[in-house]
Amino acid sequence: MLKSPKDSSGANHLKEVRTENLLQFNSQAEKISTETHLKSDLNFDFLANLSHDYKTPLNSILSSTTLLKNKLLDTESKALVEIIERKGNYLFNLMNNTLDYYSLLSNQFSLDFLEFNLLQELGEIQTIFSEKAADKELDFSIEFGKRLPTKLYGDPARLKQILVHLLDNAIKYTASGKISVRVEVITTLHDIHTIQFRVADTGIGIKKTEYDKIWPSASVRGLTKKPQEAGHGLSMSRELCHLLGGEMDFISREGGGTTFSFSVKMKEPLQIDKKPQDFKHLLLVEDDLINQRLTLMILENQGYSVEVANNGLVAVEKFKSSPFDLILMDVQMPVMNGLEATREIRRIENTLGSSPRVMIYALTANAQIQDRKNCVDVGMDGFINKPFNMEKLPHLIHTWESA
Repeated sequence: MLKSPKDSSGANHLKEVRTENLLQFNSQAEKISTETHLKSDLNFDFLANLSHDYKTPLNSILSSTTLLKNKLLDTESKALVEIIERKGNYLFNLMNNTLDYYSLLSNQFSLDFLEFNLLQELGEIQTIFSEKAADKELDFSIEFGKRLPTKLYGDPARLKQILVHLLDNAIKYTASGKISVRVEVITTLHDIHTIQFRVADTGIGIKKTEYDKIWPSASVRGLTKKPQEAGHGLSMSRELCHLLGGEMDFISREGGGTTFSFSVKMKEPLQIDKKPQDFKHLLLVEDDLINQRLTLMILENQGYSVEVANNGLVAVEKFKSSPFDLILMDVQMPVMNGLEATREIRRIENTLGSSPRVMIYALTANAQIQDRKNCVDVGMDGFINKPFNMEKLPHLIHTWESA
């Protein structure tokens, strides 16, 4: 049936209104999307700059203590250096917790997987907390299971971050008695171990009415909006457990102490018959003169032949004139940054048909997912987070070669 002119006019008007509303809706949605991306970019830039500005000077402090520890010092001087190192590492962990909080909220959190000696890492924990416990006249012990593997492949820094937080809490809320840590393998499937850690204290315990406040949620959405709380919160530690493939729980009795248990999943490193490549000639690309000097001294003390470049442009010129086994490339530099320099080096290699190509590792204070993606996209082989103990470089090189 034919519509009347009036009906046709009304339908057209309705169609125009709907079209206009749809256009407004799309415009609004596009505006919100743009603002969201801008906010995300701002968060990423904020994290990158904050991490770089904090970790660069901290790297100088910890590198200085590494060099001083190798000197012949009197007993008092050695004790002072150890205090500086211990407090520097504590500050590093504190800062990492805050940065991790923002990283989780902006979906930029990432893990570092490398081969490490579990007993060595736990030995460092034992040294630090034996002294802290002694200051409060508390007994402290770490007990190891019989089947505990020495070498593992995982993220030792995050594992220690969890332990440090739990032990700090245990000492804080324990006035007398003891604190103990038990480490053991609870399951093994092929080459993957589920390792359980139990941190027990004889402290004040937790009231049952407070149980629900220990961690609001198993997801990052449950974290408090206050970074000073989230940075030291059990929610953060539990979230790290989840990222490491495990769980965290606790049992407690008011006035009768608390035991926190958590697990992580870590692989045994592959056994490689061939010897790792012999890295001898290194190029260190670093614009911070203090970090440059300290890192150079540490590497040379380990027997490496090292050349230095103050920025990416100088690094490219040095690469053209001399072969290197490994380039340690800072990312944030003037003139030409590390990403641009790496892209140019890879272009030169492709043009010349160079084989094998030089290994390039980012030496950076930025460890967000986007940072890592940027490094991989330009052709870097990996990254070393600042501050990094350069004494562990030979061990890390073996990890790279075995991967």
